[in-house]
Amino acid sequence: MTLPVILILGNWIINGGPSIRSSISVYYYSNMRNVFVGILFAVALFLSSYIGHKGIDNFLGKLGACFAVGMALCRCEPDKPAIDMHPFLSNMHLVFAGLFFLVLFIISFFLFTKSDKEPYERHILKKRRNRLYRTCGGIMVLSMAGIIVIDKFFPELKPYNPEFWLEFVALFAFGVSWLTKGIKYKHLIPVLHSMGKDNMNNA
Repeated sequence: MTLPVILILGNWIINGGPSIRSSISVYYYSNMRNVFVGILFAVALFLSSYIGHKGIDNFLGKLGACFAVGMALCRCEPDKPAIDMHPFLSNMHLVFAGLFFLVLFIISFFLFTKSDKEPYERHILKKRRNRLYRTCGGIMVLSMAGIIVIDKFFPELKPYNPEFWLEFVALFAFGVSWLTKGIKYKHLIPVLHSMGKDNMNNA
């Protein structure tokens, strides 16, 4: 969630001015390379240690961790093709990145919305959270689809770094979903909590 902000601010401080790259991954070729790789490994550690209610939760967490490591180890294609590198690495980076975001979508849209209770038995706050989880998942899908559409049909928009901003939006959406799941709802949205006590056992 904060990865793009850290990369922008860090690169700004080091270079003495703002510098938005074409994508988050391209910061590998900046002064923030070690920070970028380190954060990906930290995300992998975080996801691998995630313990859900059922086996599928743990499996997807570890799967997402593997894809994060894959992104860190396989660098993307640079903005400037002057750097000599085998296309296999950049292609694998794209594969790992796509699978990583797919896992985040599945976690938000399908796993976070699960409940042991029937839909008609669920608390109103659980229903509201589920709408938020699905909304965040939808935003992630639309962001990834937007990257593909712009790349194929609107190349004239590339100077505005749409891939970076859409990745930013997708990560922010998952961050909101994750925080909503992990933090007591009354701390996140006090107004909704005032409508009734939240049952965290049904989160």
